[in-house]
Amino acid sequence: MRGTHVQQGFYRKRKVGVCKALFLLLAMTSIFLLTANSETPMRVVSLNYCLDEQLQPYAEQGIITLYPSRQHGARFEAILEFGPDLVLANTFTAHYRLRALEQANLNVVVLDEPASVAQAVGVARTLHELVTDGHSKGNGLLNQSLADALLGGIEPASTGHAHTVPSSAPRVLYYLANQWSFGTDTLWHDVATHLGWQNLAAQQGRGLVSVSLEHLLLWQPDIVVVERAEQASPDLAHINLRHPSFQRYIASDDVKVIQLPRDLSGCMAQQLPQVLAVLGEAVP
Repeated sequence: MRGTHVQQGFYRKRKVGVCKALFLLLAMTSIFLLTANSETPMRVVSLNYCLDEQLQPYAEQGIITLYPSRQHGARFEAILEFGPDLVLANTFTAHYRLRALEQANLNVVVLDEPASVAQAVGVARTLHELVTDGHSKGNGLLNQSLADALLGGIEPASTGHAHTVPSSAPRVLYYLANQWSFGTDTLWHDVATHLGWQNLAAQQGRGLVSVSLEHLLLWQPDIVVVERAEQASPDLAHINLRHPSFQRYIASDDVKVIQLPRDLSGCMAQQLPQVLAVLGEAVP
């Protein structure tokens, strides 16, 4: 009988030891899974080609798995197949697409379209916080992005007061196809003002404004910014840029012409550091 009791005690102790070992193993496994999950790339769908480029550095660092807009073409079924953790859009995204994705219980965030340098930096910070979500690799990217956004002495205005430009400052006109430009309350106006330039289109009002070739020749801008076409544009939208009077004007040695690549002019808020670099190099 004594041998039986000793044997039972042995197995009881062994059982307790096995339970402790299993508990420790489960605890260690849970810790490992939590750690692994915190570093697992977030699946992010972009619904805008400008956001594609802004998100690319996070994909290259392994912080997110990016499904850019060109990959899915905003097709509902394709987006669902990705099983995204986050869907990012901006104010130009069609509302019916956003409603459909939200009704499918996807996490959809619409980012504002910045109208100032301060807002552009703020949106960049919001995007950073959304996609990193505590990821250990994220801090360096934010610091680098903000540092680049402040390039050339441009600082986001925290007070909201307008910057004043002296009358002797260089006069600039951002001349777009179809005789459009950017007036006040736009990102371009804020960038030009921070650079110490007079935005001549501000005379036409706020937002997107009409500027005829006659306006340009009357105002005599010192700097003309145009979008660099990837190829010749024979369409009517670009007829103002091909007009002989315009070509003669920008051929003058007294006029500085800055050509912004289409991916920068069309995505100025998302590519702000690169835009500032081009402008800074053209007019030191």
